[in-house]
Order: sequence, then structure tokens, then C-alpha cells
Amino acid sequence: MIWISLALASAFFNSLTKISQKVLLKEENSDPFAFSVVFQLTVAFLFITYSLITKTLIFPDLTPILPNLLLMTLLYSVGNLFAFKALKHGQASEIILLLTSGTAWSILSSTIFLNESLTSKSILGILIIIFGIVTI
Repeated sequence: MIWISLALASAFFNSLTKISQKVLLKEENSDPFAFSVVFQLTVAFLFITYSLITKTLIFPDLTPILPNLLLMTLLYSVGNLFAFKALKHGQASEIILLLTSGTAWSILSSTIFLNESLTSKSILGILIIIFGIVTI
């Protein structure tokens, strides 16, 4: 059950990331697109540096999954760009709240694209998320 602590750590650090992004984007002349590019390149640099230091950088053959990898990269980039633009123009508390709806979208998408089962717990979770967003 280590995945629970890893997921909670990810959620915690992602929330700190969104707050930091809002702080950096609050200047009137800041550009969300440029910030998105710099942010992604910085993250890539940190991962590559860590991998080289720990000697864990092993590139597998990505040919079989290249179309999915390219699509995932495109979707991730577009999603981040929209998040940065939203953080530039809105209040962090409202935007981060709306970004949590991504969980519900992931659950619904996994049932469509990955043929995962949509259980009554999943449906209840989606409803709770939506109710929480509307309530707040």
C-alpha cells in the first residue's frame, strides 16, 4: 500500500507547485506560455541531472508506444499551459479547486479509454468531488 503515501506526497507537492506558480505569475508582464516552457524544461533538467548522478538513466525502446507518448506529451503541455494561463488571471484558491476536478475526469476517462470498471465507489467519489467543488 505504498502507493497511497506516494499519491498523497504527489498531491501535497503539486499543491505547493500551484501556489508557487501563482506567485511567479502575479506580475502584470509575466507570460504564461514562456513560464510553461521554462517550467517544463527546468523539471526535465532536474530529472536528467538526478538520473545521471544516480546512474538510473536507462532509455527503453519507446518505438512501440511512441504515438501514445507524443499524444500524452501534447495533452500534458496543453493542460499545463491552460493551468498557467488560469493562474495568471484568476485567484489561486478558485483555480486549484477547479483543477481538482481532474480526478473526476481521470476516472471517467479511464473507464472509456482503459476499459476500467466504474464502480459505485468511483461514482460516489465523482459526485463528492463535484459536490465539494460546487459547495466551496
